[in-house]
Amino acid sequence: MYAARDDRLTARFSENFTGYTGGGDFLVKDRDEWIKITRQDFAQVPNRIRIEMLDLALQDISEEVVAVSAFFHIHLPISDRVLSQETARLVLVFRLERGEWMIAHSGISIPYYLVREGEVYPLKGLEDRNKELEAQLEAKSRALALSEVRFRSLVENLNDVLFVLTPEGRFRYLSLQWRDAVGYEPGESIGQSFERYVHPDDLPACFSMLKEYVGAEASPSAARGTIEFRVRCKDGAFKWYIANVSKLTDPGDGSLTLVGIGRDVTQAKHADEALKASEKRFRDMVNTTDGIVWEADATTFTFTFISNKAERLLGFPAEDWLQPNFWVAHLHPEDQAWAPAYCASCTGRLEAHDFEYRFIAKDGRVVWLRDIVTVVPENGRPRWLRGVMVDVSAKKQIEAELEDARKMIEDVQHLSKLGGWKYERATGKVKWTKEVYRIHGVADDFDPDKASQTLEFYYPEDRPAIAQALHRAVEYVEPYDLEMRLLRADGRTIWVRILGAPQVEDGQVVSITGNIMDITERKIAEQEIEALAFYDPLTQLPNRRLLFDRLSVARAACSRCKGKGALLFIDLDNFKHINDTLGHDIGDLLLQEAAHRLTSCVREGDTVARLGGDEFIVMLEFHDQPESCAAPAAANVAKKVLACLGADYLLGGTSCRSTPSIGISLFDGDSDPHEVLRQADRAMYRAKSEGRHTMRFFDSTMIG
Repeated sequence: MYAARDDRLTARFSENFTGYTGGGDFLVKDRDEWIKITRQDFAQVPNRIRIEMLDLALQDISEEVVAVSAFFHIHLPISDRVLSQETARLVLVFRLERGEWMIAHSGISIPYYLVREGEVYPLKGLEDRNKELEAQLEAKSRALALSEVRFRSLVENLNDVLFVLTPEGRFRYLSLQWRDAVGYEPGESIGQSFERYVHPDDLPACFSMLKEYVGAEASPSAARGTIEFRVRCKDGAFKWYIANVSKLTDPGDGSLTLVGIGRDVTQAKHADEALKASEKRFRDMVNTTDGIVWEADATTFTFTFISNKAERLLGFPAEDWLQPNFWVAHLHPEDQAWAPAYCASCTGRLEAHDFEYRFIAKDGRVVWLRDIVTVVPENGRPRWLRGVMVDVSAKKQIEAELEDARKMIEDVQHLSKLGGWKYERATGKVKWTKEVYRIHGVADDFDPDKASQTLEFYYPEDRPAIAQALHRAVEYVEPYDLEMRLLRADGRTIWVRILGAPQVEDGQVVSITGNIMDITERKIAEQEIEALAFYDPLTQLPNRRLLFDRLSVARAACSRCKGKGALLFIDLDNFKHINDTLGHDIGDLLLQEAAHRLTSCVREGDTVARLGGDEFIVMLEFHDQPESCAAPAAANVAKKVLACLGADYLLGGTSCRSTPSIGISLFDGDSDPHEVLRQADRAMYRAKSEGRHTMRFFDSTMIG
């Protein structure tokens, strides 16, 4: 702003400004007088001047006051060999005022002894006095050296470390604070690369800054920045430092120097990391818990914090929860009578409590909550309540359903005539109810006294499971629930379900009681359901669903063995004509015969399935063969199918002929099952379009 010669500078002067003028030796205490002097400066040299910065130092005096010292050359817009070679020293004190940094004091040391009355710069007599000034240059140089000594003394009294680096990254200068900070004497480190002292993880960033600054323009303002890194101390420990680094260019030879001020921020870094870790733990706890995390005043029950889960679960935003009496007002009416009193009682005794109640959500839903509460005291009195609310509505619903189910089972057992039994451990006797006799198919005078005799009713392969269950019930008090086959006395096999529960007295199992149920009809129904779900009722072949299950298994086997498989999509060419002219009964017989012939054409491990109508699928697996053999092997099977299904049929005394058209698609472990089927379908239609009673492999020309 000073170099630009405009009033942006004067706007930065503090109301309480003081300063020494460059052309005088008296202290100016009036801001307006200083502005007048500044504007006189601007008027005398209206054109822009150039400031050549030599060095710059900043010192934080307090949070609101910063001192800045600068050394520079002033280049006036005239032919001048004297003033531009003099070193000016400027001290500015900045103070934070109403959020803005204002200049509170200015002191400048500059060879203004040539200034005449009414001048700021000695423009009029400067050229006449150049020779005299040149004669005084040596004296001024000594004065500059003294000034540099003073500046060095100022730097050494700072708390921060001042360092100067060569473009190669070697220390040229280190202030005495280096010794106090890391334990090395400055002389030990001067000439050494900074790489020796920086943590390996931080070196890339430091090298990047060094490269950027060395390659930047010559102007000092073109390379200035801040970097954080860890410094290795002499004792092996590391300290965190933040450094402000500037690049300075020697105007004479153009050589580069990097100047920086480093400040130890280890404690602040550790504190910040601890704070971040603590905040992360809290966020993780709040964000990952399935409950509502909350805090409330222990005396008023007014919430002071509630997690976002409250709004997602109950619909009320956080600001609603912070209102007085909000929690009590939204309890279920039946729970308002006891829940607040219970909580208050536990709180008064400084007791943690865990209770369940109903809460009315914003949309009117009744939500069961489990509230786990901790009481936080201050000076022996309850001060805060902190807890987690968990939605237990689903659990409550399950409990209600289980209770209904228990009652229903009791009624069903009464109506279903379950057989009851009891085994006495001490005597080995077994007692049956009448229903158990009926299930076993024996007369009422049958004596089931011994457990070994009872086991004879069960299939030999099932008896070890019963014996093991009885053993574990007696030794480990384990109940059991078994389903197995029972061979009735009349020779008929049925399925039964047996439940047993050990009865304990004085720590010992004294008996086992249970029931037995005839579940034969259920087992038959399950088998029928499975047949309906996975098999075609007309041909008893696997249906589409079972085909895709087996295709998934085959793909997995292909992945393991690096093999291939094939799908043959088979369509009976003139089935519709036969079905329409000879009737559906003949059509059904044709489909059944075709299914039988197809099964005879493949190996036992291959799959023949009916998709529906007159469409069949044959799935072939070649896991034990090289991949190159899959296509020839599939073609051989297709030829057998063409010959077998192409032969005449004798159906219900009627002779007819139906030929197949076959499309073939190969697959491996990565193939999409549905796409494989579509490819085989396209290949089948190509076979039909090319004359029927033939086969075609799928290729890319069939797409579209």
